[in-house]
Amino acid sequence: MPTDLVITGVGMATSLGFDAATSCAAARAGVTRPETLDYWVEDAGALESVPVVGRTMGWYTEGFAEVGRLVQLGRAAARDVVRSAGLDPEALARTPWLVNLADGAVEVEALRVDAEALPASARESVRPPYAALKPWIDARLMPGVLSVLPEAARRAPTRVLYHGPAGAAVALAEARRMLTEGRVRAVIVGGIDALVDLRWLDAHQTLGLLKSDVVPAGTTPGEAAAFLCVEPAREAAARGAAVLGVLGEPAAGRDTVSRFAEAPPLGAVLASVMQAALGPVRRPTCYTGLGGDARRAGEWGRALVRLQPEIDFAEVDYVAAAFGETGAASGFVSAGVALHAFARGTAASDTALVWDASDDGLRGAFTLSAPKRAS
Repeated sequence: MPTDLVITGVGMATSLGFDAATSCAAARAGVTRPETLDYWVEDAGALESVPVVGRTMGWYTEGFAEVGRLVQLGRAAARDVVRSAGLDPEALARTPWLVNLADGAVEVEALRVDAEALPASARESVRPPYAALKPWIDARLMPGVLSVLPEAARRAPTRVLYHGPAGAAVALAEARRMLTEGRVRAVIVGGIDALVDLRWLDAHQTLGLLKSDVVPAGTTPGEAAAFLCVEPAREAAARGAAVLGVLGEPAAGRDTVSRFAEAPPLGAVLASVMQAALGPVRRPTCYTGLGGDARRAGEWGRALVRLQPEIDFAEVDYVAAAFGETGAASGFVSAGVALHAFARGTAASDTALVWDASDDGLRGAFTLSAPKRAS
């Protein structure tokens, strides 16, 4: 049974590019593409409305919403990961896809707040709740994403997960289980999210989480899709595939304190998840989708206190600074940035720790190690 799992392909679609190489190179160079969204919030002090700034793919996703926007994002990243992995169409037909999406917790809380604040006559939403859309998404997302691939590849088995930002660790753990059991030879696993979609803008604004001139410490919405091709090292060697990184054992845990609890999270669960993923490693580079969210920043600070002095991070990369907050895709976007650093020789250490936190209390982390290069 395989134990060493490696990354042999990466695909990304972000506000900085239509592929992983462009996106990561732009981020490394300090490029950002902030733009004014067609979404305005009220500034009561100035008696005017002010626009929200986000990070989008511009014309490529303009006019798309809900599942259509996710499909559009996923198509670009799918083309990229298939090219990167070098799997032929018949191999792709046998390669399952595991795709992580938003958990929807922030909308559930926003609807609850609305229900308490609004009169009964104003509570009906013109949009069905996200939870009600899941069967619709399950049926349409992956057929739409895979439609841009060769016909044989469109027969690949697919599964959609709903775990939010921390879901990368859960999805990768499932991929590891499938590969370790020997059921498949490779798995493509990733995430797609669009916090610039009206549903999520409304939810974050209702809860006062959206960054603007009114709320300087908040979420800067972005959108992205990112995929990794994971396979056993022996399978990769047999087909002569280039190894981009080595996947460690993912770790996940659930904090009883969610984003919406009155008390702040103390960082104990987050710290334990990171320690479990790291194992004996003591000086990794850290990658996270954490942006301007004050509550999550507080949890991160408390986790750091618990980790020190045993864990000494060589560097911390806040990928949201380049791409905006990308939700369910953030862990895979972070992975893409880490793999790019390995390939270009710019990584501060040979091990990357990727972590993130979901609104419902889920915490996840995993490691990527630089491949051994022939001397």
